[in-house]
This record gives sequence, structure tokens and C-alpha cells, in this order.
Amino acid sequence: MALRLPGALAAERRGELERVLRAELEPHGVTLVVETTPPAASARLAWVQSVRSDPQALLAAVLEVGEGGAELYVVDAARGRAIVRRLPGAVDDDAALPEAVASILESAVAALREGLEVASEPVEAVVAEPAPVAPVPAATTTDQAPEPPPPEPTHFAVRGGIGANVATLGEDAIVGGNLSAVVRLGSRVATRLGAALFVPDRVTGEYGDFRLRRATFDLRFAWLLAARPFTLMPELGAGLELVSRTDATPHAAATAAPDTSHWRGGGVLGMRATVPIAPFVAFDAGVHADYYTRAIDFVAGDAARTTLATLGNFSVGAEVGVLVGGW
Repeated sequence: MALRLPGALAAERRGELERVLRAELEPHGVTLVVETTPPAASARLAWVQSVRSDPQALLAAVLEVGEGGAELYVVDAARGRAIVRRLPGAVDDDAALPEAVASILESAVAALREGLEVASEPVEAVVAEPAPVAPVPAATTTDQAPEPPPPEPTHFAVRGGIGANVATLGEDAIVGGNLSAVVRLGSRVATRLGAALFVPDRVTGEYGDFRLRRATFDLRFAWLLAARPFTLMPELGAGLELVSRTDATPHAAATAAPDTSHWRGGGVLGMRATVPIAPFVAFDAGVHADYYTRAIDFVAGDAARTTLATLGNFSVGAEVGVLVGGW
């Protein structure tokens, strides 16, 4: 992260700001580069563009001070988007200025490390110094409507995920793999479409043994809660389960029934957490409980209809994996 400070800022304030900001950025693994504006400094926009030319730059920031307070320009180096934050008050006498600047920049760094957007306006429109404007005669001055506020960022983003999971199947626990697609629909809402395939489970009974194969498909809606560096996502959705009985091996005096498959649907309640581990890559972990509208009994073909295995209405599971993509 590159920060340009004004030469007019007192040395004591500059030193305190650097100390506080380095402490805030250390947990994020981000290096801070500070430059003090010399008397013949390059234009603000030119300096920001020079920082953006470095492919490793995450954030560029410019602090400028004036009689009415300070302005902090925050630039997303990768996306070329910027925002200006105004900090009123007497700059040299305001002991809270370093804390305020450090808090704003730490929040922006944490959001960018997680793939979030921190600004919506083009950098040229925010950072460039305004050109001098000739005064307009009072007789020709007309009232103008105030400019509309900048549009809110859409926050639309897509991530792809792959991982491993474990779940209950009757009285057994089974493991498998999963694929998912996560679509962010706004600043607080996302959907997750997932599919999981499990290793077949061998069931043994008095008439022989067989395999149970399980696959699940679900669509979940999540509410995004920031708990930096984590993002927590309570989830609610619907799921489908496909269970197949295959590879029956009967004991002596018994015969194998044909393979069968059963579908059942239900609801999913879960909790998930993600944390960034690299640009556009996040570690993902979650737990969930599934409720299905019917139980499945596998029975023998004898007169007593002996139960060989029962899959109840409830199942619980957990998964870990990685998500790749912007956020």
C-alpha cells in the first residue's frame, strides 16, 4: 500500500500516523510505503497512476490538508476506482487524525484482500485536480440542480469452489467431494449452488451386503456478515438427495434384488465462513443440517420384510474447500 502525506503535516503527526497504520496493516501482510509531498510534487493523479503501474500495488492513498480539515483519497489500484473521505477539524491539533486515517485505510485493505469493492467512481473523476474555471458574471448565473449522488456499486460477483465433505448416511459417516458456484447479488446477499458426490457405503446384513451411493444437490441463500478477516454466512435453502442401492452380494439361500434409486427433497440450514488466503482465493468451511420430507427403508424380500438399512429424515454434514474469484 502506498500513502502520500502532505509536507505541511507536522512531523509528530506523520510519525504517529505511520506507527498506527503499520500496526493496523501487519495482520494483513501488507507492506506500507510512505512518501512525503515535496514542494515540486507531481500532480495527484500522476502519482496515483504511477503507483497503479506496480502490479503488486493493492491500494493508493493521498492525504491532503487545508484550513477546513483534511481529505483522504482512497484508490483501488487494481480496479481503478476511487473515493474521497473528508476529515474536518484542525489538522495539527487533532490527535484523533492518525487513528481516523488508519481506521479508514485498514478497513479498505481488509475489504480488498477479501475481494470486495471499496469505491465506485473512476479514479480520474475523483483524484484529478480540478482545472481553473473562469468566473461567471452574476447576471448569467442560474440555479442548477445538485448533482445526483454516485451510484452504489452493484457488488455482483461470482466464485467457483471445490472441496471435501463429510456427512451422515443412516448410522454411518461418509466422505466425498463437492463443487459449488457462489453468486453475490448485493452487499449482503449471496446464493450458493452446490453438488456433492460421496464414496459408496457398504451395508452388511443377515441376507448379504450391498452398497449405498449418495449424491446431493442444493441451492442456498446466504446473508453476509463481516467479521474481519472472516465473512460469516448463515444459509437457508432447499436440497435434493439421490440414494442408490447397488452391487448387492447375497448370502447362500438368498437372491439379489435389482438395483434401485430413490430421490427425496427437503430443506438445508447451514453456517459458513470464508477467509482470504491470497488475492482472489479464499478458504471456505461450513456445517449444515438437512431435513428430508421422507425416510427411506431398505427391506428384504422375506415374509417379515426385514429392515436392512434405514435413512432417517435428518442428515448433518460439514465441508472445507477453496473459493476462487472476485468478491
